[in-house]
Amino acid sequence: MLSFTEAALSQAGRKRENQDYCASHRTHTGAVFALADGISSSAVSAAAAEHAVNEFIADMRRLGDAMTARTAGVHSLQAINERLRQESLAQGLSDDRDKGYVCAFTALVLKGRQAHLFHVGDTRLYRWRTQRLECLTQDHRAWRDDGGSCLARALGADEQVTVDYRVLDMAVGDVFVLSSDGVHDHLDERDWARALAEPNSQVTDVVEQLLQLALARGSDDNLSLQLVRLNALDDSDVDWVDTELNQRPLAPDDLDVGNRIDGLTLLNLIHSSPRSRVFKAIDNASGTTLLLKLPSREGRDDRDYLRRFLLEEWVGRQLDSPHMVRVALPDRPRRWLYTLLEWVDGQTLADWRRAHPSPSVETVRAVIDQTATALQAMHRRDLLHQDIKPDNVMIDGDGRVTLIDFGSARSAALAELTNDDEPALLGTALYAAPEYFLGEFGDERADQFSLAVLGYWLLSGEHPYGTSVAKARSAGAQSRLRYRPLHHSLSELPAWFEAALEKALSIQPDQRYPELSEFLYDLHHPNPALKTRHWQPLLERHPVRVWQGISALLALALLGQWWLLH
Repeated sequence: MLSFTEAALSQAGRKRENQDYCASHRTHTGAVFALADGISSSAVSAAAAEHAVNEFIADMRRLGDAMTARTAGVHSLQAINERLRQESLAQGLSDDRDKGYVCAFTALVLKGRQAHLFHVGDTRLYRWRTQRLECLTQDHRAWRDDGGSCLARALGADEQVTVDYRVLDMAVGDVFVLSSDGVHDHLDERDWARALAEPNSQVTDVVEQLLQLALARGSDDNLSLQLVRLNALDDSDVDWVDTELNQRPLAPDDLDVGNRIDGLTLLNLIHSSPRSRVFKAIDNASGTTLLLKLPSREGRDDRDYLRRFLLEEWVGRQLDSPHMVRVALPDRPRRWLYTLLEWVDGQTLADWRRAHPSPSVETVRAVIDQTATALQAMHRRDLLHQDIKPDNVMIDGDGRVTLIDFGSARSAALAELTNDDEPALLGTALYAAPEYFLGEFGDERADQFSLAVLGYWLLSGEHPYGTSVAKARSAGAQSRLRYRPLHHSLSELPAWFEAALEKALSIQPDQRYPELSEFLYDLHHPNPALKTRHWQPLLERHPVRVWQGISALLALALLGQWWLLH
């Protein structure tokens, strides 16, 4: 378990008001430390510094589990920057940034076995390791002609804020120090070394010693210092299986239709597979229809399987989208391990297409749009679905689409906490992006590829590369894959629509759309920059026939040459 000793001190020094602020908070995955320094020319910058620190810590507590530290931290600071600017505007201080809600800011986030640095301004973060001090931040200062300086970058100063971010390794004995310029501008490396060299010193004494030394050296500014000494690192992965099974054991093997479980009655079996058993259930108290998913009998002893089973509920708890199945949270304890989901009316796209074998372009586009909305909600939380396919998309009689099944999802936030995160193909091969077959991690563009395969399949009942993608397990093999055009078999399909689809289906991820929103836009608006397939070379349309023809011609030529020679 991560263990550290910390101390912090912030004081006005020789000034009448302390415009610095610092705080910290221990989380179940690590800790957050933040320090802000309000600009001295502003009467409201002390409030800005306090707001920035408290809001950042609150955001990291709220978002830190569901997002990577980087995404959560940058998202938080951008929101804080906007709120500080709005406060300056509301009080008529926006015309002069030197009078507004403006502050420098540095934060350290410990998560798993890594440290994450966020920085704007001239506050600093140092690391003391193996008797050497390293400044990990760069001061964002602009120098004037008179030799003075001012902040070139700060929270609340400009409409957009650029946040410096670094991810750092950690080692036992590391000492991290966050400081304001009232301290570090008046200390040299020897001062730091004398104070930090003794590993058994009391951190509170070290902080007090450094602040008093800065005062003695003539500091006339506020003085703030946070010191964190690492005593032990987290040497165990977060194991959701052990935690959950201690609270909720596996349900009995013979649980079946008609049985009751935690105030629910199992009405009928919806689906059974090696992955899970899914029942339609009713809440006996409220009469609400729900979906109850149990681990399969075959997977009861498989820890990796159970971890992925638990992941579905964890993912569902992080998300709120009208096009995603919602996790039902009962108001009573659960005795057994299962996932409870809200009931979704309708049928899977696989069943729907059997009844609608020739859907219109407008219908297919609506399905893609709604599924993409669900995916965008996941991507904003650093989550990948990784198993987009017809059986995982529900559609009702009004055409409303709901994305289901998060058991193959990948959470970058959880991956930060473990040391065994390896690329893995978890989804269905026919819909999986090519990079998975090279043993690589997918990103948002991998979900985009799967979504485009889904659209292609809805239009044609086939797949853009047949079954060849799953067999192409080298870069060379993938370079030989050829897209199968739709335009020749679906004459009513707009060429520009297929051009957008084909781009999203590019074998190379960097040739797809950078964002899902761009893909969706091009499905609604012709993009003149995309090449359309008004005509396709015979070699691409019928490669076998072409080579058969070439072989026949070569045979005739050889025969003719033989005849002439004899």
